[in-house]
Amino acid sequence: MKYNKKLKIYTSSASPENISSAIEKNLIPIFIIENMSKIGYLSKYDCGPAHCQILAPSPRLLWEYRSGKIDFDTYIKKYVIDLAQLNFTKILSRLSSMVKIFNASGVVLFGYDPDYNKCYRKPLAEILNMSGLLENEIEEI
Repeated sequence: MKYNKKLKIYTSSASPENISSAIEKNLIPIFIIENMSKIGYLSKYDCGPAHCQILAPSPRLLWEYRSGKIDFDTYIKKYVIDLAQLNFTKILSRLSSMVKIFNASGVVLFGYDPDYNKCYRKPLAEILNMSGLLENEIEEI
């Protein structure tokens, strides 16, 4: 599968302000959240937000972490192991296609936690930045 290596990807926490800002910048909101039904304010956006559940931690992993069965470091290590099973070329191809179809400037991957250092979007960005698959580094906005 082909994709645009110049694809511009950002990450951010899912808040009404951050989503609106992304849309104003002609960026496609992509939600990397397991269960979007918990975020009621998403329905007010007519931008047709995309849901890329495959990049979210699994429900079981989230439960283990939130219930205190595992600590944050273990949670992130397990998440990275799960990410290693993914075909990033295929995912980037889909994101590139969306950008091309909608004539957008790029995409923003939205996660739950406002604290980038305590969110799974940080290791996701680090993996993609180190992969050599993209010319532009993923940035938190």
